Amino acid sequence: MKVKIFEGSLHLHDMAKLRGMKTIDEKVDDFLTDHPGIEIKHIKQTSASSGSSDSFSTVTTISIWYEED
Repeated sequence: MKVKIFEGSLHLHDMAKLRGMKTIDEKVDDFLTDHPGIEIKHIKQTSASSGSSDSFSTVTTISIWYEED
């Protein structure tokens, strides 16, 4: 069994998008598109937040355990 771990955010500033950064859902979608033959066995998601109301950020981690054909 293998595991793929993604870390990121659901929202990016326009400047980050211009630099080619992807949201976590885009990273997961790209991985699944590039690996159509995998069998997903288990998925876990965690999130951590920090900052004040003026500068608040959240980081999400998604782990996908899978087997390949």
